[in-house]
Amino acid sequence: MRKIVSQKLSEGWTNKQIKGFFVERYGVSVLLEPPTEGFNLTIWLLPPFAVGVAFLSILFGIRRMRRHNLDGHSAETAAMALTKEEQKVYFEAIETLAGLTDSSKDATVSAINSTL
Repeated sequence: MRKIVSQKLSEGWTNKQIKGFFVERYGVSVLLEPPTEGFNLTIWLLPPFAVGVAFLSILFGIRRMRRHNLDGHSAETAAMALTKEEQKVYFEAIETLAGLTDSSKDATVSAINSTL
């Protein structure tokens, strides 16, 4: 092909004429770039369209997951919140199960209260 191109250039052919010669002889695929007309226009438009649809799908999916997490998380947090009285009963049950002594119990309770 290089030999043919250099021969045609030496004969005075233009780039457009040389491309036409190769397309006529070998078909459009020889250009390694489909023409941007007719059905081949689909080849040019389909990839950017697919990328756009994929981007929007990911964007809406992330928004939906975030919205679902925020709604579900706030309901779970409200259900898990304990009153002071419930916290006291809960911590006493833990201390009883752990078998803490009075001195270690006071240290544990003050440490827990400082974190709350």
